[in-house]
Amino acid sequence: MGQTERPSSPVDASSFQDVVGVDIGSQTCSCCALKPDKSQALKPLEFANAPAGFTQVQEHLEHLGVPANHLLIGLEATSRYGENL
Repeated sequence: MGQTERPSSPVDASSFQDVVGVDIGSQTCSCCALKPDKSQALKPLEFANAPAGFTQVQEHLEHLGVPANHLLIGLEATSRYGENL
């Protein structure tokens, strides 16, 4: 791949307002949301790996005022920690 070529992606990032990354751990998780210009939309947040923790994240995302279909959410779990989802 040349320097100017980018790997293909099944997701068209241009259709999203914000991108949310969630790192799933055994007891706690963390997340952050970025705008397309890579500025923070949501400060890094640590939350419990439990339904109440994910509800907390949902509430924070709702305060962004971005329609759900304009959020791209990626989950990264290094083990079986995401089973609560």
